[in-house]
Amino acid sequence: MREARFLVEAIRCWRRARDSGRAVQPSLYAMLVRDGQEMLAPVFDSLITLFEAALGRRLAVGRPGETSPDEDLLLSLLRQPRRCAGCMRCPRGVMEALEHALSSTRIMIRLGRSAPRVA
Repeated sequence: MREARFLVEAIRCWRRARDSGRAVQPSLYAMLVRDGQEMLAPVFDSLITLFEAALGRRLAVGRPGETSPDEDLLLSLLRQPRRCAGCMRCPRGVMEALEHALSSTRIMIRLGRSAPRVA
C-alpha cells in the first residue's frame, strides 16, 4: 500500500504542477527526493504525460483519501503488466509508447528500491 500512496502522490504532484504552469520535473524531484527516489522524476513525467495522451483528455485526480478512476487505472496498469488495448482507446502509436513507458517505469521503480542509499 505504501507504494500506491507514493504513486498517487506523484500523480497529484504532476497534476498540480501542470495546472499551475510550473515546470513538472523540478516539482516531482522536490517530492521524490524525500524518499531518495528523485531519479524517477523524468520517468513519472513521461509516463503520466503519455497516459494523459492515451486518455485523450486531462487526467482526473481524486479528493484527499480517495483515488479517481484515472488514478486507479494507471495504478492497475503499473501493478499488472498487460496490454493497454483492452482498457484504453487511443491511436496505436500512443498505446505502444504508453506500454513501453509502463514497462520502463516498473523497471525504474524496482531499481530505485534496490539502490543503496548514499548518506
